[in-house]
Amino acid sequence: MNLTDNVVIGAIVILSLYEAWTLANDRKNDEISRSVWRASYKRPLVPFSAGMLCGHFFWQSEDCAEAIQVAIARAVEWVVWLGQNV
Repeated sequence: MNLTDNVVIGAIVILSLYEAWTLANDRKNDEISRSVWRASYKRPLVPFSAGMLCGHFFWQSEDCAEAIQVAIARAVEWVVWLGQNV
């Protein structure tokens, strides 16, 4: 593993431990998810940026091109089915 892998894994572990601590303490509304919800409500760029970041992480591989095409085809099929059955 390289340095970036270690930093990402370390950040995930630290954030998970912090979230567990916020759930276990008696303070109200101090969870990470609450902070993200508040920030998203005030700044719509937050969820947009999170979506872009997730897209960058999970759809950047060339191997995903076929999976994307299949997902789009299935979504179109679902929309057509929904239009016929609703």
